[in-house]
Amino acid sequence: MQVPSSTKDGITIVSPAGVIDTRTAQAFETTMVQAFGSGARAFAVDFSRVTLITSAGIRVLVMMTHRLQRASGGLVLFALAERVKTVFEIGGLLQQFRIVAGEPQALELLSKPKDAPAPVAARASRLASVVFDVVCADDAMHHGLTRATTPAGAPSAVATAAADALGRWSPPGAAPAEST
Repeated sequence: MQVPSSTKDGITIVSPAGVIDTRTAQAFETTMVQAFGSGARAFAVDFSRVTLITSAGIRVLVMMTHRLQRASGGLVLFALAERVKTVFEIGGLLQQFRIVAGEPQALELLSKPKDAPAPVAARASRLASVVFDVVCADDAMHHGLTRATTPAGAPSAVATAAADALGRWSPPGAAPAEST
């Protein structure tokens, strides 16, 4: 997968296409990381040609969001197809990313001075927190940030993290899950 990018008014516009899954997320990540390494701190990701995104693609977005927050940068997603937007909605991730309708809105949002008051972020849903825990566990394993080992036949660190996170999650209105 080739992931083209361009720069407009100092903002890097990344334009993936097709499905962003475990096979294609690496090219998406490489494009973003290389631009970041070259000094880019404002990213607008054009989803107009993306037909589906999986957890592998969301991991790239989460990772870049964290990098950009530490570097006082920004990330805005735009032109999400309904199917792609549904993935973010089901995962409780709509509030975790700045999502706008089109490129002009993305560029405007990223062009605002850093000292302007930031919009108040919506509180993350519990499901979004669970998804984030699992994505971060996968990222830690992928980048060797954990020393967890997996004996033969034992569940992976990601499966363990998912089970642990889901064990702490309870549906809205239900009593919180008990810790053991």
